Amino acid sequence: MHPELLEHDPITAKLHFSPAEVLRVTDDGKIKIRFPDDPAEREFCATAAMGYGQVAQIGQQVLIAGQDAQCLYAIGIIPGSQNPAPVEKRPLPGGGYAEISNADTQPYVRIFSPENNLVLEYNPHSRQTRIHADTGGLELVAPDGDMVFRAGKQIRLEADSVAIQAGRAVDVGIIHALKGALSQLRLRSDTAKLKSPEVHVAAEKFNLAADRTAVKSSSLTGDLENIKVTSNRTELITETLISRCKNVYQSVEELCQLCSGRLRMIVKSTWHSRSQNTYLNTQEDFKVKADQIHLG
Repeated sequence: MHPELLEHDPITAKLHFSPAEVLRVTDDGKIKIRFPDDPAEREFCATAAMGYGQVAQIGQQVLIAGQDAQCLYAIGIIPGSQNPAPVEKRPLPGGGYAEISNADTQPYVRIFSPENNLVLEYNPHSRQTRIHADTGGLELVAPDGDMVFRAGKQIRLEADSVAIQAGRAVDVGIIHALKGALSQLRLRSDTAKLKSPEVHVAAEKFNLAADRTAVKSSSLTGDLENIKVTSNRTELITETLISRCKNVYQSVEELCQLCSGRLRMIVKSTWHSRSQNTYLNTQEDFKVKADQIHLG
């Protein structure tokens, strides 16, 4: 199966060919097919475009041509493909029917609705059961009990969109048999908690809006090209602050006050201070040491 057949881009789409297995033929001339190398074993609908007198039957291999999964055409039956399996049809009370294949290589049981739509399919060889809901959708209801899905390997959800809604809580986690929850996401009506040994977020834009934000960490490292913080009040409490800059520009509109136990300033080149008025007040000694002192 060509991967391009599953993409839908009318600008770059090209014509591709791929064999497929006929699952059933509908009354309107459509053929339900399945590509043999599709790991998801999905069903697709193709239009019969074969020559006069050629009618595809269940179990045969047909040649599919198309640009994407939305426009598929069965253009011929592949020679040497298996003959249609002997199928026994049994009507169901109230409409619909069941098909039972007696072939040794590909046995199956299929149940069809009165509208000739496949509803259920069971393969004894693979022990696989498939429920189909081509029209009308599928709804599982357990108003007075729990609903549990158990799988030994993997559970996949493939859809155009997936919505999960709960009235009380949502829990998603990776559970270890001995260590317990390794990574866990817990959603409640008033809180959301994410717990994991490592969390990575990659996005072109990241927006965080919160009334209160608290960060607690033993170490914080950031590699940022530009930082801009707008705040009414900023308070930094730390035991030691080390800042290394090439240039520092500060603009204070009113008061700039520095309270320190000791103040040491080391300037390698020139110290230039300019003000309208300058006041120096010391309680004890005031010392000036220089090779030359110029006043006035």
